[in-house]
Amino acid sequence: MSIMQLFERSGALPDVLPYGSFIGEGICELRGLGIMQGFRMRGPSPETYSPMEIALARDQLARAMVHLNAGDMVQFIQHRDPAPAPKIKQSPYRAANLVHQELLEQFKAEHYWLTPCELYLTHQYETVVKSWMEALMVTRRTGQVQVREEALARYALQRFDAYENSARAGVTLERMDSTEMFQSLLRCVTYHDYPALLPGPEVPLNEVIGAERLVGGYAPYINGYHLRPIVITLYPTETVPQTLAALQIDGGRLTISARFICMDTHGFQAELQNKKRDWNRTDFRGWTGVIRSWIAREKPEPNQDIVDQLAELDTAEAHAASGQTFGWRTATVIVRDEDEERAELRVRDIINACHSMGIMARPEDFHALDAVFGSYPGNGWSNKRRPIVTADNFADLVMPASHWEGA
Repeated sequence: MSIMQLFERSGALPDVLPYGSFIGEGICELRGLGIMQGFRMRGPSPETYSPMEIALARDQLARAMVHLNAGDMVQFIQHRDPAPAPKIKQSPYRAANLVHQELLEQFKAEHYWLTPCELYLTHQYETVVKSWMEALMVTRRTGQVQVREEALARYALQRFDAYENSARAGVTLERMDSTEMFQSLLRCVTYHDYPALLPGPEVPLNEVIGAERLVGGYAPYINGYHLRPIVITLYPTETVPQTLAALQIDGGRLTISARFICMDTHGFQAELQNKKRDWNRTDFRGWTGVIRSWIAREKPEPNQDIVDQLAELDTAEAHAASGQTFGWRTATVIVRDEDEERAELRVRDIINACHSMGIMARPEDFHALDAVFGSYPGNGWSNKRRPIVTADNFADLVMPASHWEGA
């Protein structure tokens, strides 16, 4: 897959999906764009863990980010689906059968829900991380590219191992094998939830997973579900652990996707310098204040808003020098429902819930399909948002609240 094909608009779902084949157990090659590894994830339960213990687990999850580098991406995905009805044997006692029948009716009425969490680690090769114009100006030879990408993949897997070992002190991570990862990708893209068989190594995964018909536009539709993406734009200046877990109170199917694209120290310092230059060129006093200061021959007083913004950038620079990890964050909630009107009502309820927590969110309509693509594991270019956040803030967002699901 070339870099030009990456940015080419196509109406076919397989052309959008980056999944190529499995090059190892649970390691997916992204059609020449990078590699990806998936984990099942469980977090501390609010019923059994104290707030202090949850905060310590959050800190450990954030510290694990130091093992990642530029081009690495962490993506948290959590689904909300009805719990499957249990298999109940017929009892010789009528009272027991009545109780079992009442229980089955509760499951059919979707009174019980499951919220499985998954974590994907992805490394994108340099041609994806850089701009496409830079990539076109670099002469690449096939043999050299193969050796280079093998080395990059090997180093990326070493960083993934270090991240896993560090994060396990705060959350539970279990590696998915190839079959589990294929079923997970199928669920994230088409929302099919059945034990699909792993195709042969010669079959491109993007062709198999993308075989479902997708209707785009302002209101995407796939597999009988109307998709309504919600983009989380801003959240309070202070975050608390398990922030996004509060959205699981919604009474329907949804998918939460939070993506963190890591920045190296050099890239972050360059971004800070650009922001400082922008603020130094900004003057909120307007032309009237400038003319008055020029006529009075007095040195204009600095704008307090600009001073505060520059001080905040200096603080961020100090945190980066002390080892804090920064990156670009994209958070999306995909509401899906069989009924179109009910999906619209649920979108309003979730946005109101976000606003009540101080989180700014809005429904994505014009770029709805791009927002859906951005929720797919391993996709680091669709619906790319530019807000820079710390690893601590991202860990607060994605720390799952895992409740007891029964024996």
